[in-house]
Amino acid sequence: MSRVINPNSPGKLRNQLLKTAGAAAQVILTSSPDLDERKDLAAYLLKNLEGINATVSQTVDAWEKRDYWVKADNFRYEWRWTAAELSRLEQLILSENLELLDEVARAIDENTRKLKIPKKYANQKPWMGAWDTLDLELSSE
Repeated sequence: MSRVINPNSPGKLRNQLLKTAGAAAQVILTSSPDLDERKDLAAYLLKNLEGINATVSQTVDAWEKRDYWVKADNFRYEWRWTAAELSRLEQLILSENLELLDEVARAIDENTRKLKIPKKYANQKPWMGAWDTLDLELSSE
């Protein structure tokens, strides 16, 4: 029997989320978006960081099931920045203090610099309307 390969692995999804988060962070740092676009970018980064954290948990869980404790701990340590930035971003969104969004964007940019981020992400603006979906989720809780 052959091995089953999952084309939608957590690593692949994490890489895609990192690239789009990096593109959004670059937009925040290189241009001066208006308040509505800053809100959309903040909500979009929040979703991406939540997704990255979820893929880290999936990867770590798989390794822990195989008793690769040291590998799992090292991986969790390597990705601890996402949880820290997610927490900061949640606080900024709840207080709607988006002037400090540049600090979060700078931290994300530092961690995504080694990735090659296609320009299409910034040109397509996938974050447009993200704030509206975030408001719906917060009001339904």
